[in-house]
Amino acid sequence: MKLRRYIVVLSLVAAGLLAAACGGASSPAAPTSPKPTANPDTAAKIVPAMQAAVASASSVHIAGTVLDGSQHATIDMSFVGGDVSGTLSEGSQSYTLLVVSGKAYFKVDQAFLQSANPPASDCSSMCGKYVAVPGAQLSQLTGSLSMSSITQQFVKSLPSSVSHDTADLFVPATLNGQPVLQFTQSPYTIDVAATGAPYLLYAADASQGTLTFSQWNSVPPLTPPPAGDVITL
Repeated sequence: MKLRRYIVVLSLVAAGLLAAACGGASSPAAPTSPKPTANPDTAAKIVPAMQAAVASASSVHIAGTVLDGSQHATIDMSFVGGDVSGTLSEGSQSYTLLVVSGKAYFKVDQAFLQSANPPASDCSSMCGKYVAVPGAQLSQLTGSLSMSSITQQFVKSLPSSVSHDTADLFVPATLNGQPVLQFTQSPYTIDVAATGAPYLLYAADASQGTLTFSQWNSVPPLTPPPAGDVITL
């Protein structure tokens, strides 16, 4: 099932942006304009604090598009503990998934029906309902689809050099009107919250894509679909 690979790719890309931008394996080009120096914070201060905030978070919403091989993978999903809700797509494939209390469901829409190959006319009676994922396939699908799996990528995949980087600076900026601390070094941009816990809010690579992170610890609880809306395909 490609869905599990999608979410691993997306979370690793976000962690990889941090590693590459803040002294990781790659060596990005120098910025085209001087960085502002007002109230600077080094990566050695910001990144460990961000890791600690992310590791203790109970929920988050992730949205964006990144390059996965030759295609763009798009995510728009909420994570609450082990529960997940939202949409994943790549190329012509798109899935709306709901995972609640250890049970997973696909929402039936035209894209899902096309991948399942029933008659197109079935959409009139089935679209908007949910198909339960068989128990035998559940662990393969949801093994990496959880809050803990996502946040661990940001904590465990970053090299120690990032946490000791005193050369790269995060400086005051705004993101959609919100004050942030921003690191920019072409082609990377990383924003963390400037007030309260320094949660990751935005990560971008000009050649790979962007991810936004919102609703840290404030995603509403997810609920299963009504029993009458669960069908067998």
